[in-house]
Amino acid sequence: MQQKLVIKIFVLAFLVCLFWATSGFSEISVYDANDQYIGVYLASFNSNGTFTKNVIEVFNPSLGNSLFIQKENIVEEEIFFDSNGCTGKAYVIGSGFGSGATYCDAMFAVIIKDKCQDKYYVTINNDITSIIPNSRADWECQCQQYTGTSELSLSEVSEISKASFPFTLPFALPLKLQYSAGGDINGDGNIGLEEAVNALQVTSGIKN
Repeated sequence: MQQKLVIKIFVLAFLVCLFWATSGFSEISVYDANDQYIGVYLASFNSNGTFTKNVIEVFNPSLGNSLFIQKENIVEEEIFFDSNGCTGKAYVIGSGFGSGATYCDAMFAVIIKDKCQDKYYVTINNDITSIIPNSRADWECQCQQYTGTSELSLSEVSEISKASFPFTLPFALPLKLQYSAGGDINGDGNIGLEEAVNALQVTSGIKN
């Protein structure tokens, strides 16, 4: 009996928090110059070792993933493979695009772009694995045998279809930030998926 009461109290508290979050929590939404909704702003980073923050992390609720955006596109990365001929499991450098951020530090799985072709990948669990890959695409985008002898810190990724994106690439610049004072995150006048995801983030402690 006492256990059921505790469960009811927990559920009630969760619903109260959910209502509070969707009705009063503030967010910064990101749009491109054509008013295309990209997602919720999370953080800014630098990709060149300077204090200039030229990369932003955006969470897209429809995808349930983060995007690292630089200029008009998703950040491009070199893809490594655990088999010959650029086949098998795919990986990116786990430290991401420089000292500004790492994929293991990201709140959510991260979508990145292959630097050599119009392919996109998403990190599987943001964990770092130390391995010696077998192949990679060189700077001329030719598949080559990896000749290094030291292990690399890599994050495993899987390919994601560009057709699944709820936006069109490349983004039209400049990107715009819109402050949402209430629970309506995407400004459509309704409390929907984006707002529910936001509320769950707040109540679970991911955001405050």
